[in-house]
Amino acid sequence: VGLLMRQTDYRGWAGGKYFRSSQEYREIIDVLWQRFGPDAAILVTSDERQDPSLFNHPNIHWATGTAGRGHFMESFSQLGMCDVVVSVPSTFAAWAAFLGNTSLLCCAGEVAALSDEPIMSNPLLDARDHEHFGRSMFW
Repeated sequence: VGLLMRQTDYRGWAGGKYFRSSQEYREIIDVLWQRFGPDAAILVTSDERQDPSLFNHPNIHWATGTAGRGHFMESFSQLGMCDVVVSVPSTFAAWAAFLGNTSLLCCAGEVAALSDEPIMSNPLLDARDHEHFGRSMFW
């Protein structure tokens, strides 16, 4: 499961509606384990440096393009190699899922609601028409 932590510009974009704190992203990971099983590997990429202790778990792995460690295109490619890409509404995540021919899962609402959020199997078209993701799609 690939998780895009989008924070830097999301503090202000759309009035901060889709901004998630690092703690909220950690809670999202717990919900992902409930949904996909406790052995699911979580690949995390972030546009900001994170406190490693918050994400210290053997099934959490950092993408090589995470802030300050590599190029964002590395994260883009690695997300696309996951079975599902999880993100707040973001064109970056939708394109990564599309180019990797994988699914997309939106985490725009309450963290607990992620358990019931439908998975988008056609990431670009489904994201364009999604209530929240559609706000971030740029063509």
